[in-house]
Amino acid sequence: MQNLKSRSASPAVGGRVLASVVAGVILATGCNQQKATQAGSLVVASYGGAWQDAQRASMFQPFAKANNVRVQDVPYDGQYAKLKEMVSASHVEWDVVDVEGNMVLLGAKEGLLQPLDYAVIPRDSLIAGATHPYGAGVVAWSWVLAYRKGAISDSALSHPWQSFFDVKHIRGPRGMRNDPRRTLEIALIADGVPPTALYPLDVDRAFKVLDRFRNEMRAAKYPIVWWDEYAKPPQLLQDSEVVLTPAANGRVADAQKQGAPIDFTWKNGILDFDWWVVPKGAPHKDEAMRFIAFASSASAQADIVQRIPYGPVNKNALNSLPAATVATLPTAPQNFEQETTFNTEWWASNRDQIQARWNQWRATVPK
Repeated sequence: MQNLKSRSASPAVGGRVLASVVAGVILATGCNQQKATQAGSLVVASYGGAWQDAQRASMFQPFAKANNVRVQDVPYDGQYAKLKEMVSASHVEWDVVDVEGNMVLLGAKEGLLQPLDYAVIPRDSLIAGATHPYGAGVVAWSWVLAYRKGAISDSALSHPWQSFFDVKHIRGPRGMRNDPRRTLEIALIADGVPPTALYPLDVDRAFKVLDRFRNEMRAAKYPIVWWDEYAKPPQLLQDSEVVLTPAANGRVADAQKQGAPIDFTWKNGILDFDWWVVPKGAPHKDEAMRFIAFASSASAQADIVQRIPYGPVNKNALNSLPAATVATLPTAPQNFEQETTFNTEWWASNRDQIQARWNQWRATVPK
């Protein structure tokens, strides 16, 4: 795996702690959150759904019990703007945030993050590429093609992203995340760019693929169902709203365990990391460092990847896992060799201009 100088699953309602007087309890529906003041409290923001359920069972609740602290976990949509808004307004409500790699680099560059205390966090126990002065790896995960069973043939899965964009031969609505990250990569792979030669991305070529795809989908009267939250793809597939969509491997695997008639392929997956960061001005900075140390331990890492199959970042976590579990992880050799890695540094340097172009493209009516 690649570190942040060269590269970055998926979810539950909860509460939010403000370092002020008790403001009362709001029933946890939608985005409502509980506010309270308590010494030794901690607020962790993550991506909701099955991923956050797994984090709660493996990390949040065990840490709270072991350290006699109150942990409130809240869902968010993974957008950098929310973190930036909090810190810029000096109104930081989160102590620890689960982010993608580009947010570590951007947050460090823009002064939004607290340096991590590696005297507390076990740096030497973490795999290569999973540490940064402002972030510590949570897990490794893979961006994969997910599909409703029966929607795509085995032969078509040998070139999954080409099949995703092949409206003529593989019929039906598609899901797509409203984010250029990884979307441009899969468009280029579909257009014949070798996964090992993706970066620097040929942005013009990627948007030509997207233009063609959108026009063909419109002509065939198939909708593109846009989504933001990582919990959404399995639901879209299970409800037959789409037949194919990119997704985080662990979200699909969790839905499979619940009996959903869906599957995914490791072929041409894009490997990435999630990262823990501490916003500058976090109310409980010291507790945040202790939490990250706990979440990075071999026991917590081994526990969470048995709940949802992402790759552990602690070197010793695999030692206690059954071979059958290891085989389901994106970092298992037989899976890893089919994947490429997401270039976090390239995206951190180019995100703003590409995001502007993406927003314009999304707003443009197809021909």
